[in-house]
Amino acid sequence: MSLELIGNSNRGEERFYTTSGTKAKVDRVGYFYDGKSEVIYILPKIFIDSNRMFLKKYRRDDLIHRNALETIAEKSDRKWLEDFLAYFYRSLVEYRNRIKTSEILRENEISNLISSKGENEFTRNDLNLSLIAFHKNHKYLISFYHKRTRSSNLKKINWPRTVASIDPIFVRDTPVYYELRGSRKVPDQNEKLLYIFYSVLNNLKSRFGYIFDIETNLPIARGREFEKLEKRGLALLRSIRHNYFSDAFVKLYNILYLYFTEVQKAKRSKPIREFVLVKSYHQVFEDMIDKLIGDDVSHIKTNNGVSLKTLKYNQDGKMIDHIFEESAIVDPNESIFFIADSKYYKPENDIGKLSVYKQFTYAKNVQQINLNLLNDGVKINDKINYYDPVTEGYNICPNAFIQGVLPEIINFTDDEIRLDSKEAEESYHCRYRIFDRDTLFIQYFKINFLFVVKSYVDSNSTRRNDSKRKLHSFFRIKFIDFINTSSKYKFYQKIFDCPKLLESFIKHEFKLTLGRSYVSKHMPNRLILAVHAEDSMFVKNYFFDYIDEASGERKIYLESLHHGKVYFDDFILS
Repeated sequence: MSLELIGNSNRGEERFYTTSGTKAKVDRVGYFYDGKSEVIYILPKIFIDSNRMFLKKYRRDDLIHRNALETIAEKSDRKWLEDFLAYFYRSLVEYRNRIKTSEILRENEISNLISSKGENEFTRNDLNLSLIAFHKNHKYLISFYHKRTRSSNLKKINWPRTVASIDPIFVRDTPVYYELRGSRKVPDQNEKLLYIFYSVLNNLKSRFGYIFDIETNLPIARGREFEKLEKRGLALLRSIRHNYFSDAFVKLYNILYLYFTEVQKAKRSKPIREFVLVKSYHQVFEDMIDKLIGDDVSHIKTNNGVSLKTLKYNQDGKMIDHIFEESAIVDPNESIFFIADSKYYKPENDIGKLSVYKQFTYAKNVQQINLNLLNDGVKINDKINYYDPVTEGYNICPNAFIQGVLPEIINFTDDEIRLDSKEAEESYHCRYRIFDRDTLFIQYFKINFLFVVKSYVDSNSTRRNDSKRKLHSFFRIKFIDFINTSSKYKFYQKIFDCPKLLESFIKHEFKLTLGRSYVSKHMPNRLILAVHAEDSMFVKNYFFDYIDEASGERKIYLESLHHGKVYFDDFILS
């Protein structure tokens, strides 16, 4: 976003933008409140297309003014954007708290974010969003409570008024009135709390442009009446402090008490501006994806002091974005580390080739650390296996890029993760050898950006863990699909009578099977062979898979100089 500078710029404000001559560029995204009336959100670039259009519908420049949500024509767009702004703000606060409490401080990330509040402090926007969230989460509870208390707190029931104004519910032909009319006994102290609550909600809606419906028959303080309420809000709350409230209303009482405390502070002193702004938003996106799919990496070190944790949080900035343990591709009884790199780009931008080279290097580094641990006689756990000493084959190492995009149909609940291309980047030293250490693949995925933001601030650990397991399984399945359908590899197995016979076979045919074979720890007498369709030398001279014309039977065998025809069966990755 660019703007003209009028007069002399305030040197203290230059942390919010960079200047070039008479122009300035806002190079941060986040939340800013001027302490009086204006709330500004600077959104990530993912919402703007190459035509400078917001959501492909609205001119970007039309939105750069006060109450920008009012310029958005479609109510449905305003509604989800209102939700997004709440999630977006909370995601910045979550990012701030995560990097400050990280075991390994990343200076580039800490300097990336500026905020007017400390870790345990809250902004006015925190209180606003808490009140709005309470309204959304307890709307029906409050409505039910209000109807019940109106009926139960009556001095005398006026049946003619009740019958004339209330539609009954019939139970076996008997009318039941869920609300009654009549004169009141005493004022309901709980209604005082709801009166204050709905008055504050109404003010937030009209003042800041929040979008939600208020459905209540209670009176609402507006205009000058609300100004008076703001002055005496704390006194009113104190007058009902000792009332018995349900747990939900206790929570509401505490939020309102904090809200009016902040109002009184603001009126007694000069308004303090609030902001949470981040310069390099891709680091926030990386942390969001890492919380979504990443595992707590092992701190177990090699003899030279290196661990997966130090590799992930490399202080030179060349970090592995995401790493998680998942069942191995060939044998689910073993496990392997999947690694991924999250990419925050405009929708029309592609991932550069330099990123591809770096990602292959990260995979090799993860391999090497695990091999070093093996050589040092230590291990992260019993399932992880990178190397088969019998065939000198290496477990297949999946790798991925993950790009955040806006969904076609706006939603926050579906990850909508999908494979962006059936093709995968491949790197190899010896071609057609999938079990070779240098044979590596990278797949491309896209994920619903809105889902990522909401998941980042979700406090439900069960839901987060379910999403994590689902995504881990998804990556594995999609990699297997690629190997089975697009890679031109076919897999075969030979189960020997005992591991020693298998080892004897490998000893005589080591050169022929190197990089093409693998034996898992789970089945030491099973040899897995991977044959590429274009590996013409191997297929023409040594390995045969054909239908015998005379018998009509399928023949699958490897022609061995010392063992004759060694027959194989199909092996399906699953």
